Amino acid sequence: MTAVSAILTMGAVLVPAQNPDYIETAWIVQADPSQIGERTVRDGEFVIRHRLLPPSLIELSEDAVDAKSGKTLASAGDQLFGLLTSGAPVFCVSGVPKQSLARSLLLGSGNLQKCLIDADSDGRLDGSFNAGNAIPGLPNFARNRPKKPKTVSGGAYRRIDPSLHTANYIVAVRYEGRSATLGKGALPTFSVRFGTVGNLGSLSQSELPQGASFPFDMSILQARFSVLARDGETIRVNVSRAMPEQRFGVVQTVRYY
Repeated sequence: MTAVSAILTMGAVLVPAQNPDYIETAWIVQADPSQIGERTVRDGEFVIRHRLLPPSLIELSEDAVDAKSGKTLASAGDQLFGLLTSGAPVFCVSGVPKQSLARSLLLGSGNLQKCLIDADSDGRLDGSFNAGNAIPGLPNFARNRPKKPKTVSGGAYRRIDPSLHTANYIVAVRYEGRSATLGKGALPTFSVRFGTVGNLGSLSQSELPQGASFPFDMSILQARFSVLARDGETIRVNVSRAMPEQRFGVVQTVRYY
């Protein structure tokens, strides 16, 4: 059985100090005051929704090509998101370029994220490798990069503002309808969702406690909202505080029986 939980860090994103080969993903919740306010939410809709941005972002000005096979790894105009590292800059292709059968069998999900290295920090990518990612919907991993990555030709790039990232990664609080409790005591239930719309991962659910009366205040990922009323398949909520800027990550644990 697998389970996922969130890692939240307020303040500046720190570069790992372990060693220059260590790399890890880092996603930053983009503050969005427009999320504040009162609204009606239906079953399956978001109460709060924020973009997740990388710590750095590049745009290729020429194709990055595997020097041995001639295969294009990323094309001119593509965006690659940066990883945290104290060593040579490493950037990865957004999305899910290749499924990992072994990870899917072992963990129930997973893919291989295509990553490229600028070994001499000259603005040109010159190495590539795959990083295993067990979390659906969102690149999320930490590891040492390989000592001998595959050689890449081309791959000139320029750095751009992370807010320009076109991959729409999000973290959101979603209304999941009433809990499994039968009868009139069924309570509104919420979950934290992350990834891209159509490919969302999920953290554990939260519901109003038994005996709760409306309005009822809730706090999830440091956002605050009040559940004002429930009417059939909808609820009325008032968001008083959106999620602040913070680092968001996911930890997956596996239990064997």
